Amino acid sequence: MERQVLFGSRIRAIREAKNLSREVAAERAGIHPNYLGELERGEKWPKIEMMERVAAVGIPVKVNIDSGGEAERHSGAKANSSRSEATLAR
Repeated sequence: MERQVLFGSRIRAIREAKNLSREVAAERAGIHPNYLGELERGEKWPKIEMMERVAAVGIPVKVNIDSGGEAERHSGAKANSSRSEATLAR
């Protein structure tokens, strides 16, 4: 759960650094503001599709994928893995 909270706090910090309200960021990402709030509070882990939507607002989201295809976003491990980064800025 600690990593989930850290992940969410980073999303919030980047959003705030871009001077985006939660409502505006969520609207641009095509998600509900309450869902974005749950992510920022570490209450939920986003699916890959949601990470891409958040990245579309200019909030970089990095995901490491191990050879088994499981996202290492929970562990932050840097094993031999393919790395995918979604950073589409508007």
